[in-house]
Amino acid sequence: MPDEDRTALRGGARPGYLPLLDVIRVVAVAGVVGVHVLAGAEEAGAEGTGLLTVDMALVAAVPAFFMISGALGLDPRAQRNGAGAFLRRRAARILPALVVWSALCILVIRVGLLRTPTDLRDVVSMVVTGTTAPHLYFLFALAGLVLLSPVIQPFLAPYEGRRAWILGLGACAWTVAVMAVGRLAEAGVLSTVPIELGTGTFFLVYLGYYVLGRAVLVAPVPRRLAVALLAVSPAWVALLVVLYRWAATGTGGATAAVLSPAYVTAPVMAYSVGLVAAVVSLGRDWRVGEVAARRLRRAGEATFGVYLVHYPVLVLLRELVPGLDAPTAGALLGLWALTAAISAVFALLAMRVPGLRRVV
Repeated sequence: MPDEDRTALRGGARPGYLPLLDVIRVVAVAGVVGVHVLAGAEEAGAEGTGLLTVDMALVAAVPAFFMISGALGLDPRAQRNGAGAFLRRRAARILPALVVWSALCILVIRVGLLRTPTDLRDVVSMVVTGTTAPHLYFLFALAGLVLLSPVIQPFLAPYEGRRAWILGLGACAWTVAVMAVGRLAEAGVLSTVPIELGTGTFFLVYLGYYVLGRAVLVAPVPRRLAVALLAVSPAWVALLVVLYRWAATGTGGATAAVLSPAYVTAPVMAYSVGLVAAVVSLGRDWRVGEVAARRLRRAGEATFGVYLVHYPVLVLLRELVPGLDAPTAGALLGLWALTAAISAVFALLAMRVPGLRRVV
């Protein structure tokens, strides 16, 4: 999400700008906005099969961001000036945004607009659990992944593609196992929760996505496999819809609880990684002209700001504009488009303002 070194857009011996990565970021941030808009219909109990199918298709958006961040952050050229310079540069991008948008969401949205009683103890709890806003867990997780990057990158370097695949898949398997145990505990089958997600632990369960982002870039899947993965993605979305409905009925027991779609469960991980791997394999050699490249770079850079501002914009629109919060397909699609457009305009304008640019 944060703007990365533009020299770190390609692995191997063929450096250069990869427009595909910015396209993925733009599509993914639109997907994130859609996920949060459709969450309103889910909460209202009015999410029909059509909207649920769209929701499940969009579930790959956040994993895609983690994968793109890993593709760039684990590039040797991102750390060419040493671990210290790498960490300082990333900290200057992530931490101010995390502090400012956390404070804004707590004070303006939670306290000012929604009038939710909040004291210092509540604030400390939200900071510790990484729940200062529903979307900011991404930054808490990314901060931890950035801290690990100077350790992971030298390990990957000698056999980057192979090791990235092994480490990434291993980390995903660990996440699936640990989170499955936690879900079984929630279902009353077990009594132990192996990990509580929060500020200090988010990065652990998203490590697999982060490393696999590098793997799919430097050791892409064969093109035939990529075509096959794209071909089965609609069926995979249909499976996610079935699993979601199954878990929602409460009749599936422990199995449904473990397989219920979420970023850290096996069905969503397989769908997300497969989709991004296929797109990267088929599109990594695509190139654009200089003018198009400048526009795509700017759009890619703006996704960070769109991600940060879209949730406050969404809440404000729902609270201040009558009818936009109606749980109907037309209203939700309109709210999605309006939220994305306002957020994009704000991000693009804010990037031109020195003070605001530091937090978007």
